[in-house]
Amino acid sequence: MKIKNYESISFLYTVIFIISIIFFILIFFSTRKNIRTYKVIMSTVMKNDIVEALVTNKELKTIYNNKYLFIDKKKKKIIIEEINKKVLKRNNKYYHSVIFKVKLNKKSKENDTKKLLFFDEKVTFFDMMRVIWKGV
Repeated sequence: MKIKNYESISFLYTVIFIISIIFFILIFFSTRKNIRTYKVIMSTVMKNDIVEALVTNKELKTIYNNKYLFIDKKKKKIIIEEINKKVLKRNNKYYHSVIFKVKLNKKSKENDTKKLLFFDEKVTFFDMMRVIWKGV
């Protein structure tokens, strides 16, 4: 009876090589800082193209670092008109009033609430998974 050798050593090397390449590609793409996080700030429309928001110190730093925001799923350029510091104190946190000049839709009326999305930071895939794992 003939015994066939089904395990070819070259086949085994190629499979290990392909698996290692896939592994290194996954490691490379998951450690790059390619996932953007955004800070959501609720605001109120004051007049045409003028929006006011109450923000904390961290959010104020985020606003200073950005020239653009997303409003109504569109990227818009902002101009900071006025900042009134320490307008409100709640739970030992100071809130500041920030007034923006932003081009809004014609559908926007006074006293409408809008979500403003500011770019916060870039994070890695592993950082996102760590946050999900901790449950924070």
